[in-house]
Amino acid sequence: MRTLSKGKSLDVSFGPLNFTPRAFEIFRKHSFARFGSDDDSLESFLFHFYTPSCPGLQISISLDGVLVGVGWLDQGEISLSSVYFCFDPNYSDLSLGTYSILAGLEYAREQGLQWNYLGYVVEGNRSTVYKNNFRPHEYFDWGTGKWQRQQ
Repeated sequence: MRTLSKGKSLDVSFGPLNFTPRAFEIFRKHSFARFGSDDDSLESFLFHFYTPSCPGLQISISLDGVLVGVGWLDQGEISLSSVYFCFDPNYSDLSLGTYSILAGLEYAREQGLQWNYLGYVVEGNRSTVYKNNFRPHEYFDWGTGKWQRQQ
């Protein structure tokens, strides 16, 4: 509920992939703040996020007309799958990663999609662990080769 309250002044849109220089700027600032690296070239960025292998979709989150978060998703017949989401670190207090998941869940519901994959959770990586807060959820157990449900 706190994340929804923080986000009440945000504008969210889902649409086709749409490169902007601001999206690249956000990606680089986010990469540097989270991982200490911002050395991806524009060509690499375009290849990884704007050359989809299946129907691609982009989420754009703006505050007062300024793009503050952007994400890339794959949309299948029955599912939505998050590829990557990044945000301008100057807006960290808005919990934009969590907010993008909530927006994606609502979008998937509106589209009648059965599944919504939040993307990878990397054990020990504090940048991805917040996804475990969404329950119930399933995860793939690489040891058993089976999907496990977690309440």
